[in-house]
Amino acid sequence: MNKTLRSYTWRFFEMRATIANITDDDVIRCFQNGLFSKHTYHNFGCNRPATAVELRDMMTRWDDQEDEENDRFPKRNSDKQGNGNSHFDKGQQNHSRNP
Repeated sequence: MNKTLRSYTWRFFEMRATIANITDDDVIRCFQNGLFSKHTYHNFGCNRPATAVELRDMMTRWDDQEDEENDRFPKRNSDKQGNGNSHFDKGQQNHSRNP
């Protein structure tokens, strides 16, 4: 299943709407703990919002950025199979000294 940041954000705030009496700190902590990408988790920690409103606004921007990146660099079937070196696309050459 291909989970996107946008789908996680949407599901999180749908669930958040059903919970009363929760602090912004708890909302933000729960959101960060549910992130499924180490890179996103790290970036979130470096840009940690102070309020739930800031969280929603930041994630909307990040969702839009993720969509732009996915449109610009769409996944191909060959990406899943791998070509022996996951660091390079077929169109890129490996210029490292190690074969």
